[in-house]
Amino acid sequence: MPIVLAEDGVRIACREAGPPGGPAVLLIPDWLASARFYEECLPRLAERVPVVAYDPRGTGRSDRPETGYGLAREAADAAVVAEALRARPVWVVGHGYGALVALRLAQEAPDLVAGLFLVAPPLGAAEGVDAWAASLEDPRRLYEQLAGARARPVATARLMAAAQDMAHTTWEAGRSQLEHARSAAATFDTWLARLEAPDLPVDVLAGEYDPLASPGAVRRAAWAAWPRFRLTVLPETGHYPVWETADDFVDLLLEAYAKPPEARPPEEPETEGVPAAAEGPVEPSEAATDPESP
Repeated sequence: MPIVLAEDGVRIACREAGPPGGPAVLLIPDWLASARFYEECLPRLAERVPVVAYDPRGTGRSDRPETGYGLAREAADAAVVAEALRARPVWVVGHGYGALVALRLAQEAPDLVAGLFLVAPPLGAAEGVDAWAASLEDPRRLYEQLAGARARPVATARLMAAAQDMAHTTWEAGRSQLEHARSAAATFDTWLARLEAPDLPVDVLAGEYDPLASPGAVRRAAWAAWPRFRLTVLPETGHYPVWETADDFVDLLLEAYAKPPEARPPEEPETEGVPAAAEGPVEPSEAATDPESP
C-alpha cells in the first residue's frame, strides 16, 4: 500500500510493515512531520503487530497542494488510509498535533477505530504553539524549538532530520495545523467532549516536563469524558517520548494494544504526583542543541 488517494485526489504516501492479522496500528506524526517521525520505533513495532505510517498531505513523499488543508481534511485522509488496510478497525497513534487528528478521526469514523494512543496531546500552552509559528520555514529556529521541547538527550541527526522535514512542509499546511493546535491548547476539554464513544479505550502518554502538554490537566479533563482512559507519565521526559524514551514508547503502546484500559467508575482522579504543568526540564547537552555538532 505505498500510495492511497485522498477524497480530493491527493496522493498520500504510506509505509506498511509487520505480520498479517489483528488490528493494525496507524501512526500519525506530529506537526509538520512525515512518517520519518516514527522511523526508530517502526521496526520494533513491526516485529509484533501490523503497522502503517504515512506522510500527511504537504509532507514527505505525499502531494503538496497549495490549498485543501485543515483538521477535518487531515482526519479524512487518515480515514482513507485506515480504510485501505486489511486489518481494521485500527489502533490509532497520534503524537502532538497528530493526537488531534486521531481524535477527529475517532469522532468522524468511529467504526474504523479500535482504540486511541495519544502521545503529548497539545493543551494549556498556547504561547508555546505561537513560538513554533515564528519558526516556520527556518530550519535553524525549528531545530532550536525541537531541542528546547525535549528534556532528555536526542541525537543531533534525529533533530536535524526533523527540522529539515518541517522546513520543507507546505506553508499552508503549517499555518492550518498551528491554528488548530492553538485552539486545542486553549479548549482541550471541549475536544474531549466531542468524542461520542464512551467505550473506546484511550491511552495517553505524557512527558513530565512537556512544555506543550500538562499531564495533570490531561488527567482532569479526560477523566469524565472517557471511562476507559489511562494516563502514563514518563519521568524526566519532554514533548518527544518517541525519541527520548523510544523503548518505553514501544512497550507502552504494545501493552495498550494487548490490554486496553478497562471501564472504571467516574470518581475524581487522583492528582497527587501527576504534574500540573511542565517545569524544570533537564538542561540539554551542548551536542544536543548545536546544529553544527557532528
